Amino acid sequence: MMISWLKSFFSASASASPVVLARGAEATEAEVEFVATALMKLQEVGIELNPEFGSSMMDFASQIVAGYQRAGDVIEPRTNRITMRAPYPILMALWNGQSRFKNATLIGDHCYDGATSGDYVEVFNQILGLAREEWRVESIDASVFEVEGKAEISLRAIPAIEPFVVTAAKDFDCSAFARLNERASKSVENRFAYIGDGGTILVVWLPPENITRLSKLCGIEFQTAGSHSFQ
Repeated sequence: MMISWLKSFFSASASASPVVLARGAEATEAEVEFVATALMKLQEVGIELNPEFGSSMMDFASQIVAGYQRAGDVIEPRTNRITMRAPYPILMALWNGQSRFKNATLIGDHCYDGATSGDYVEVFNQILGLAREEWRVESIDASVFEVEGKAEISLRAIPAIEPFVVTAAKDFDCSAFARLNERASKSVENRFAYIGDGGTILVVWLPPENITRLSKLCGIEFQTAGSHSFQ
């Protein structure tokens, strides 16, 4: 599945006279309030804010809006540029603010040709970092077999789990999320789910019912299993 609008989110304006948002320009009150409301809705479905990045909802909202501002792209001269430009604006608040959440993160896609075992350890550490409080994984090892085009991922966890194999190619093998979900401890309620845009993959760690609620809230289905990356 390909979310093409994520690539062109700020690329074209419906306005006859588009303007460019200067880097560092002041955000409108409506924009910050909209993102703050979006964050509250995301919290209702289980997305957790990381307290390291702010002490209030408005702090988080201002930081996320600043991310839009730094893009310096074409926008419409409207009161709330975010809602006017995004087909799924709540998703955009999650996508652009992902580094400020405890249980959501972005990983790279379409960039694993020539990846080393260290690269795979790094990305799986990032994914499993979302589950650190519920799922105890002490270490991650990876072995890349270039001739076979495969990588074996081994997790030292409590309880112990079987290693699994993913395709080692340019695109991230999204079957990894199914492998991880299958191996999660029975005492763990949460599961990994994801969406992507062909260049990055947004990963969340939530209970299954909250994944369904998040999908409805954002307007697009988060997947819990997949055989390949986004084309």
